[in-house]
Amino acid sequence: MKPHTSSHAWLVNATGAPRSGATTRTSPGPTVRQGQSGRGFAAVCAALLSLVLFNPAFGQLNPQTAPATQPSASSITAPEFPGSVESLDVYADVGESGTALHLLAGLRAPVGGDRPMTFHHARSLDGGKTWSAPVRVDAGAPAGLRHHRGSDARIVARGEELLAVWTTPGEGAMGTGLLASALSADGGRTWRPGPDPAATLRPGATTRPSGDAAQHGYRFVALAADGRTFHLIWLDANGKERSLWATRSPDAGRTWEPATMVDPLICACCWNAAATGPGGRVYALYRDYKPSDMGLARSRDGGKGWQQAGRVGAFGWEFEGCPHVGGGLAVAPLAAGADARAEPALLATVWTGKEGQAGVHVLVSPDGGATWGEPTRVGGGATTGSRHSDAAALDARRMAVTWDADAGSDSGERAGEGRAIFASTSPDRGKTWGPPQKLSVAEAVAPTHPRLAALRSANGAEGGGFAVFWTETQAGAAKRGVVRAAVLR
Repeated sequence: MKPHTSSHAWLVNATGAPRSGATTRTSPGPTVRQGQSGRGFAAVCAALLSLVLFNPAFGQLNPQTAPATQPSASSITAPEFPGSVESLDVYADVGESGTALHLLAGLRAPVGGDRPMTFHHARSLDGGKTWSAPVRVDAGAPAGLRHHRGSDARIVARGEELLAVWTTPGEGAMGTGLLASALSADGGRTWRPGPDPAATLRPGATTRPSGDAAQHGYRFVALAADGRTFHLIWLDANGKERSLWATRSPDAGRTWEPATMVDPLICACCWNAAATGPGGRVYALYRDYKPSDMGLARSRDGGKGWQQAGRVGAFGWEFEGCPHVGGGLAVAPLAAGADARAEPALLATVWTGKEGQAGVHVLVSPDGGATWGEPTRVGGGATTGSRHSDAAALDARRMAVTWDADAGSDSGERAGEGRAIFASTSPDRGKTWGPPQKLSVAEAVAPTHPRLAALRSANGAEGGGFAVFWTETQAGAAKRGVVRAAVLR
């Protein structure tokens, strides 16, 4: 990734109170966190190291190729859910009044409960500064499987209409079964059980088995919205077969059209991503098989028909196991005055285990996935062990990516001692990228699987930013999972 100069991130804890020493600022070199005693010498070393890491004479790209972003005093909070968070999804719904943020958390159920996990929703209408009280989503609906990070229950929204989807227990792979859903018509204040989105397959497709032959396991769902049309993709694990399927709802999840197969053979255990674009375009990012690179599928008719569009990062990685890592996908809004029929730019983050190239890479497509630029490693190579990632686009120019990696890899401190959350922004549609910003604090325990949301301003006005959410383990004997958040301006 080509580096540019600084941007800023502001951290708070899950209850909204600022965390001591948590304000994170970046310079053209690696991140140095403020307010930490005994780090003066390390800061000097980090500054010197930046001359090596980001100097063209040492094999990296010039950091002066892009302008600096401006600091912001804005803050963000994360809601405190009534239990240990083991599954988390984030959806940013852009309307005339700005961006509404929706979080869906899967909470570990108490021992002896009637279901292994419960799902709860919270909404913010002010960019994450305040949140609604968490509301139970799945009451009265089929029980959900015990989801985990990387196999999260999902949420999508348009205005006051919301849909949550999860996998139920069953006889399929890893104890998975069919899908269940819940609907809200009042912005998440109340919820009711919804239909099984995958209950009907397209004519001519293999019908869903019944009785003891019900070996299907519907996993790794992904959701996206185009107005009130909600799109769903998922992996169908049927015996040893693994295929990608898609369906659409024209009425915000109340009814679903027959599902169609997108790809008959894909990886068995990696999460999928979905996004919508102008003119009825829908995109799906998933891990393919033979080779195990990430693949893209596209629909140009609002999800009625799908076409495979090739690999996103042609690493040629051959792998017979389960990497358990997907990627991130974002569609950049068209520039003001652009032809509405134009292909939008896509931003993707993908992980590969290919020897010599292992880690998360960023790719940009200028033409809706028809072609892709060369993959570049996140952080410009300044972080190591990158694995779980996400992507977002604020407008036609500004983009961001986030990932987890080795905790000390930005400055050499605490190398090999745990993980950390990083992010980077681009002001020029991925041509140049800022140095990695460390968002999680040194005391964080097992921060993982960051999710990214673009905070677009009302009526397309300039401004906005990016919100990053992740989970980590709260210190103590309870080992309670909590949500953390940061904002990039």
